[in-house]
Amino acid sequence: MTGSVSSEIHYELTKDGATLVDQTLPADVSLDATIDNIQAWSAEAPHLYDLTMTVLQDDQPLEVVRQRVGFRQIELNGKTFLVNGQAIKFKGVNMHDYSATKGRVMSEADFKKNIILMKRHNINAIRTSHYPKAPYFYDLCDELGMYVIDETDLECHGFELTERYDWITDDPRWKTAYVDRMRRTLQRDKNHPSIIMWSLGNESAFGDNFRAMAAYCKAEDPTRLVHYEGDFEAEVSDVYSTMYTWLEHDTKMTMADVLQKTQKPHILCEYAHSMGNGPGNLKEYQDLFYGHKQLQGGFIWEWFDQGVATKEGDQTYYRYGGDFGDQPNNGNFCIDGLIHPDGNPSTALTEVKKTFEPFQIAVRDLATQTITITNRLDFLSSDQFSFAYELEADGQTVAKGKLDLPTIQPGTAKTVKLGIQLPKFNAETIYNLHLLIELKEATAWADAGTVLSQSVINLQRPKFQVAHQQTTALQATEDNTTITVTGGDYEYRFDKIKGTFSLSHAGSDLIRDGIKMNFWRAPIDNDMYLLDDYYNKYFLNLWHESTREVHLQPQTNGNYVVSLTKQVGTTNSGWYYMIQQQYTIHQDGSFDLDVVGKASGKRDMAPEMLARIGVKMTLPKAYQQVSYDGLGPTENYRDSHQAAYYSHFTSSVDDLFVT
Repeated sequence: MTGSVSSEIHYELTKDGATLVDQTLPADVSLDATIDNIQAWSAEAPHLYDLTMTVLQDDQPLEVVRQRVGFRQIELNGKTFLVNGQAIKFKGVNMHDYSATKGRVMSEADFKKNIILMKRHNINAIRTSHYPKAPYFYDLCDELGMYVIDETDLECHGFELTERYDWITDDPRWKTAYVDRMRRTLQRDKNHPSIIMWSLGNESAFGDNFRAMAAYCKAEDPTRLVHYEGDFEAEVSDVYSTMYTWLEHDTKMTMADVLQKTQKPHILCEYAHSMGNGPGNLKEYQDLFYGHKQLQGGFIWEWFDQGVATKEGDQTYYRYGGDFGDQPNNGNFCIDGLIHPDGNPSTALTEVKKTFEPFQIAVRDLATQTITITNRLDFLSSDQFSFAYELEADGQTVAKGKLDLPTIQPGTAKTVKLGIQLPKFNAETIYNLHLLIELKEATAWADAGTVLSQSVINLQRPKFQVAHQQTTALQATEDNTTITVTGGDYEYRFDKIKGTFSLSHAGSDLIRDGIKMNFWRAPIDNDMYLLDDYYNKYFLNLWHESTREVHLQPQTNGNYVVSLTKQVGTTNSGWYYMIQQQYTIHQDGSFDLDVVGKASGKRDMAPEMLARIGVKMTLPKAYQQVSYDGLGPTENYRDSHQAAYYSHFTSSVDDLFVT
């Protein structure tokens, strides 16, 4: 047989129906074309083009491949890395593949749902911890706009339990296997604009095999950066990457140490562990990132609570290590995500959305309604957003409207006067002004009007005052065991032996078995390595109250005061607290409680701190509604309250629990 075969490739690049490239070249010739007015890809503006490649043999199509492609530039510039000329900030999460019902299998729909949820909570980056994901994941990141650190499937975590953590990492016999894992990841995923960095693996020490992996990446794809946290000196990594670096610490590495140590860009590839009630200090980390160009953000650990859905009757609950009789196990250490196993956001994700918000609002002059709006985006101006307000009185919206939002370029700020016509305020009402920055138009991941930034300005916070009414005269009786104070339909009964009391109104209980001292709280996951030992070491499990003295004192204004002296501690610890409780009972049926405590006994045997200092009481089960003035509407803590604000909130007992 004689003759020749002619193979060619036809390239067609289009965007929005317009053809930008239309060329046919020999199969062994690479396409080199100039495209004017390119629209660069970024997570904020994920512009994509449609590339169609047709393999031709003797002018007949043999194979057609279609790929959505994007154009963007990644470069190092001193201590920062740039995307399209901008020093971006990663507002990222680590993401394991997980489903509560399918295990490690995630469909395209699963990925899309989760990436959309991330986008709506102002997350812009994913680290594929700790392995490459299904191909459609990268398509979605390209289309929806998500920066990706693509991590190869290499982890030798268990070797840290041996004498040589770098046992195979520095063994030349493993070099080919190491490089092959990187090669397969890079060659499969290299056409995705969302991938900003190649990650060589996770927690596998450092050695020559990682040097070989990095060399392969830089030779094969010099357009992207190389990442590896285990390269502690950033010898081959283009960024200095650390995990769980402290804001402050006496002996461990802190973020201040990072700034002094390295001349390369820095990222936290893992931080803000989200187990239980975590994470904390998100605002402090973000303030630090935005205070230093070299600090380019990080990736929260992690996205999913990895619980296994289990159904018993009509109830579904989520199991973790040890619930299957499995030994050894890591307990609930896999329940450490921003969303619950059922996919619903946790309170932590609400805090993330607030902390990561693209626009920050600060009050300059409340009297003139002057504020400053800072645009923390890297590429988009405020022109893609709208501005609105809602006026809230005691938790209820009483007015709303639209506001003018000036053009604010990325990375800049402007001062704005709101000009809102406010009604006359009721002196006893809490008033808040909610300022909302919303999407002006629908995107692939959210509808128009989706709120991305929300700031709450307190306009009025009345001082808490109780006006006691002189109603029915109080009557008091006392015997060896009980003090009884009555007035109208109210009755107080103090148990002189136990030091407790009950309160009833018209024969119905309001308070049962109150009020006892409380020096404990529900342990949270961050206590797991400390609290059991702490609880028993200081005999807190044996604490009880002993009533020493009880006195009834009538007041000249018709009120009564009941004073109790209690000793709170254990019989064998040698240290305790002397507590003075003073109840002032008013003629309208209300009471005030003053508590004074003093540490006594052998102070050197006492703990350095108490988990909580407070009081507790038992209410009738029929009382299921809660109303309070304070920070809400979500749970909040000293180091996690950016999404909370002071107002009047109502809820039910059930809704105050996470189930």
